[in-house]
Amino acid sequence: KLDVNPPIHLPPEDFDELTSGKRLCSQGEQMNEAAFDKMMRKQLKLYVQRQLANLTASERKQSEMTVMLFVLKMMWMGQDETASDVRKLKDALYQGRLKPRGGQLSPSEHL
Repeated sequence: KLDVNPPIHLPPEDFDELTSGKRLCSQGEQMNEAAFDKMMRKQLKLYVQRQLANLTASERKQSEMTVMLFVLKMMWMGQDETASDVRKLKDALYQGRLKPRGGQLSPSEHL
């Protein structure tokens, strides 16, 4: 709960969307600081992506700008994939599915 004035009221559908199907919530549909930060970063990213898409659509006549925005968007998407891969590797390491071997990570037998 945020103690703000005036209070923020969200319809259940919006709350569900913002909290990724309530996966960012603890029991009681509450969010801790880390979950709130993650939610806000996701919303900021979506906002910037929408703005880039809108700018790209309005700049069709200026091909150089369109190409630069497309490259920026592709780099952003690549960064997302890299971050996702890093999270998967961290999870596998913490769950014991990867074991350090000779300075490198190797799959354990049950991977």
